[in-house]
Amino acid sequence: MKIVIKKPGIKFPKVKTADKSFSFMDSLKYIYDYENFSRRYLPPTLVKLVIFTLISSLITFSTYFLTSYIRANNLAFNEIVEQVVFLNYAMWGAYLMFVLGINLLLVLLFRLLKIEQNDIKFLLNQITIAVGAYLFMRIVAMLIILADEKLPFEINIEYSFFNFNLLTVLFVAQITVALLVYNYLLLNLPERFKNKKLITMFVAVIYVASLWTLIAP
Repeated sequence: MKIVIKKPGIKFPKVKTADKSFSFMDSLKYIYDYENFSRRYLPPTLVKLVIFTLISSLITFSTYFLTSYIRANNLAFNEIVEQVVFLNYAMWGAYLMFVLGINLLLVLLFRLLKIEQNDIKFLLNQITIAVGAYLFMRIVAMLIILADEKLPFEINIEYSFFNFNLLTVLFVAQITVALLVYNYLLLNLPERFKNKKLITMFVAVIYVASLWTLIAP
């Protein structure tokens, strides 16, 4: 009798659109393959951006609730839900208004410099990236809190100059988000604007620092 062992295959779901398909593995390129991801999936339609934002807000609600639930000893379930709902959507509202405002200022700057571009496309791209960055940091924050609260041991590796702990994970995540926001901003800026090196550097530093401050846990 012949026994054949086949290599198991994992198929991730794909969502087909008019001219391209979206898979879970492709979505990971958002973090490291900026040009390819931007070329394939940006800009989204307004409907897709709204759906993405709503789904992201539900995920962040879950992260806030989970981290609050494991830490709250004297609060009832309903009280935690009420507080988390207010916190989650108040944070989202303030964040989205800021992101829209700072990108509208960039659009105004383009107009003052007489640089023509597709303003709607620029705004859709920038808001999508900002939503993804906020979602990414909330998930990282949740994982760090869960590890800190639930692991039976402390993560702290010290060897010569190398020191690894949960704060190291947070620092690496923040650097990743800063690079992510910076690289997508450069991809979305008009070519004529990017030729102005000094202004581009000044705008990029202010933009990245502003979003980084808002999404830092």
